[in-house]
Amino acid sequence: MWFNLVQINANKFDDEYMANTDYISPEVANTLPGLLQQRVQRSANAIAYGYHNDEHGWCNLSWQNVADQVAKIQRAIRQEQLKKGDRVAIMLRNCPEWVMFDIAAMACGLVTVPLYTNDRPDNVAYVIKDAGVKILLIQNQRQWRELSNISSVTETLKRVISVDALTDENERSQLVNFTHWSSTDKTASEFNAGDLMSEDLATIVYTSGTTGKPKGVMLSHKNILANAYAALQCGEFYP
Repeated sequence: MWFNLVQINANKFDDEYMANTDYISPEVANTLPGLLQQRVQRSANAIAYGYHNDEHGWCNLSWQNVADQVAKIQRAIRQEQLKKGDRVAIMLRNCPEWVMFDIAAMACGLVTVPLYTNDRPDNVAYVIKDAGVKILLIQNQRQWRELSNISSVTETLKRVISVDALTDENERSQLVNFTHWSSTDKTASEFNAGDLMSEDLATIVYTSGTTGKPKGVMLSHKNILANAYAALQCGEFYP
């Protein structure tokens, strides 16, 4: 997903796509939220992501759309009163909410922990406890039902956020809906890349745990930016 930020999505000229050439170097971006900030400055109206919506079909988001949504999520995260370095986890398949929550959390100085969507509940519970996750972003209530009976999960988490609408009234005290949660603070503000260093920890990616307990791989902003930028030097990329 970070390739999208490092390069600009191609514009369509004469019904033919051109190769992407507007690369942002790690030195210019400095951090992953800084990368989004740079991309918005360069190509705010270019298409950033396309996704399928059951009601409206295929939809596009511009880089400015993404930045505006990230700013809303930033405001919601700040209301949780977490401190720099706290962990938040994402248990979603690829979707715009994944990317936007990821960037917003990092911009607030938090560390994101991606979780396998089809992992066993006991493995997920182990990672949540081991990383000290404070906020968990999930797709739906079914995922939470599989985890909520594990005491180590409920003791660690401060907030659980469901992207899908909540249907079970009995569970609403434990869950909040993503749209409602991210829209509570109506204060107008723009996306802010935050006060971060390139060496700051950005994410902890856990192994699958096939030969033992999952182990967390710590990656800095610089690590990810360098990898994405280096990959783009290997050839031309098209949408």
